[in-house]
Amino acid sequence: MRPMTPGDLYAITWVSECDISPDGRLVAFTAARMEQESDTYRSAIWVVEATGGDPRQFTAGSKRDSSPRFSPDGRWLAFLSERGEEKPQIYVMSTAGGEARPVTKLPLGAGVPAWSPDSAHIAFSARTGEPPDPDPKKAKPYRRITNLKYRLNGEGFTYDHRRHLFIVAIEPGCEPRQITSGDWDDTQPAWSPDGRWIALVDYSLMLVSADGRIIKSLTTTYDGSPAWSPDGQWIAFSSNERGNTDIYRIQPNGKNRQQLTLDESQDVYPAWSPDSRSLLFSSNRDRSPDIYQVDFSGQTQLIFQTRLQEITPAWSPDGQWITFASSSDGNYDIYRMRADGSALENLTRDNSWNTYPV
Repeated sequence: MRPMTPGDLYAITWVSECDISPDGRLVAFTAARMEQESDTYRSAIWVVEATGGDPRQFTAGSKRDSSPRFSPDGRWLAFLSERGEEKPQIYVMSTAGGEARPVTKLPLGAGVPAWSPDSAHIAFSARTGEPPDPDPKKAKPYRRITNLKYRLNGEGFTYDHRRHLFIVAIEPGCEPRQITSGDWDDTQPAWSPDGRWIALVDYSLMLVSADGRIIKSLTTTYDGSPAWSPDGQWIAFSSNERGNTDIYRIQPNGKNRQQLTLDESQDVYPAWSPDSRSLLFSSNRDRSPDIYQVDFSGQTQLIFQTRLQEITPAWSPDGQWITFASSSDGNYDIYRMRADGSALENLTRDNSWNTYPV
C-alpha cells in the first residue's frame, strides 16, 4: 500500500448527514468532494435503498447541498443549499424528483430544517440583523462586541448576530416568521408530536408554542440535543449538570426530571424507540464510543461494540432496525442491524467519513 498523497484528496467522497424516510425504505445523505479548480468543496444529496444497492444523485447544486430531511408524510425532502453567492437557504423537493424550490431567502442564511408533524411547516434557527459589509477595505464604524464567541466557530467567522427560531410554511410565496428574539441564541428546534410546541436550546432547555405566544424554561443547566418521545409525554436531552454529559428526560410541563445515565463518560445522541419505552445513546465508557440502550429504571445495556467508534444511533420507524455510524473498518460508514444486534449490514461502504443517521 502506497502512502497517501495530497492529490488523493480529490478522489475521496465524504458521506454524512443521513436521514431515513418515514416508511423506512430510503436513506438520504450528503456526499461531498473537493474541487481542484475552485479549491473548495462541492456537495449534493444522494438517496439509497435502506436494504442497500446503488445510490442515486438527488440534487446537483452548483456549490453545496446538505442536511437532508424527509417530511413526515414522505412527500418532500428539505435540505440546505448554497447557490450562486447566497448564504445557505432551505429548499424543498418532491421525493418523486423534479426541481427544488427555495422556501427561505434570508440575508444571513438559514439553519438545518425541522419539519412540523403535519409536513406543512419547517422550523429552523437563523441569525438575525444585518449582514456584514462584504467590502473589507471599506471603513467600518466602532462596534461593541457582546458575544464571547465573536468570529470563533472553528470553520470561519461567527459574526455578532444572535440566532433565533423561525417558522415558514412550505407553500410557494410564504415568508418566514420570526418566533423568538432577545439577547441569546435559540438553536436545535424539535417539534412536539402534536405540533403545538417546539423544544429549543438557549444554553438550557426551553419550550416555545408554535405561535410564539408562550415561552417557558424547562431547565437551568447546560443542556442540548432535545428529542421528543413519540407519545409526546417526555423530552430526552443531554446535560452537563454533574460535570459529565449524561442522558436525562423531563416532562413538557417541567416536572419529573429524571437522570437516566450516570457515568464518568460522555453519554450523547439520545434516540427514542418507537414505543417510547427506551433510548439508544452513544457512550465512550470503554474508551471509544459504543451503542447502548437505557430504559426508565436506569438499566443500561450494551447493544454494539467494536474496538473503534460507534456513534449517532437511530431507530427505523417500525422499531425493527437500528442504524448508526461506525469506524470499525477504518472509515466512517453507515450500518444497520436488527434491534437485537443481529444481521449487521454496511449500507455505505466507501473511502469516506459517514456520520449522523437520523
